[in-house]
Amino acid sequence: MTRQKAPYRYASKTRLSIRRTDSGSAGCYVTVAVRGKQEFIIAELDSEIRKIRLKLTDSYEEGVRLSSGTFTLPARFCREILPDDVRSITIILEKSDDEWWYGSY
Repeated sequence: MTRQKAPYRYASKTRLSIRRTDSGSAGCYVTVAVRGKQEFIIAELDSEIRKIRLKLTDSYEEGVRLSSGTFTLPARFCREILPDDVRSITIILEKSDDEWWYGSY
């Protein structure tokens, strides 16, 4: 995934950027404020309320590899969040007391 510069309105926000790749999977990028020093990230969707939540972990058994803020999720994840005519989306994230980052899409 090629990192893209965020639109100006998102420049100072804690965010997750999701972009549909050529293979249909979701190429994702989280800002420095989110990623910390952990190497793996867990992503969960709640399609009923259209929310995503992310949590960092050191366990490869729980999460997917996080490399300089980028990670890839399966195509079904991308289909859930991105309409067919949209290639990318930026989701503003907020950290909760339960150590998860939450955003709406």
